[in-house]
Amino acid sequence: VSLSLGGQAPAGHHCLRVEAISPDGSCRRCDTQNVLTSQSKTVVSIPLALNAPTGLWKLRVTDVATGKAATAGFRVDPQ
Repeated sequence: VSLSLGGQAPAGHHCLRVEAISPDGSCRRCDTQNVLTSQSKTVVSIPLALNAPTGLWKLRVTDVATGKAATAGFRVDPQ
């Protein structure tokens, strides 16, 4: 996750809401987490269950303070 802060200002403290959204559009609590960071870049890991639905998932990251959000897609293939 990378925060776009504009200019060269330090990141400060941020709480990011990270949600993995399944292909049917649902978001379970176990696929969601809050991440605290004071860096402009941080690594986030959401371990999916072995029986997670296959297909195109979305990862949505929201800055809790500002409400600004970004979404990216990823695919879960059958094992």
